[in-house]
Amino acid sequence: MSLGAVLAEQLQLSARPSGVRGFRFEPEGEARLSRWIEDHVSVAIRESGHALVEEKSLIAMQEPLLNISGRRHKTSAETMLLLRRRMRGLPFDRKVLH
Repeated sequence: MSLGAVLAEQLQLSARPSGVRGFRFEPEGEARLSRWIEDHVSVAIRESGHALVEEKSLIAMQEPLLNISGRRHKTSAETMLLLRRRMRGLPFDRKVLH
């Protein structure tokens, strides 16, 4: 949902609310988003005995845009939550987050 909210304008994604806190894109938009992911996203996996500690440290250092739960009170995380609200047809208003 977060990646789609960020790319909605660029990929011309049209969303509709789905469930209590979610949204989904029209089938054509899902296909465009899937193609974008295939072309631009890669995943690497590494074994670690301290994965949770390392993850928390990396999130603190890098502040990844799409990670909301690890950065809940950061401005960029709030902006992501607002973008996702807009995709659900809700007001784009920071006051609702506080």
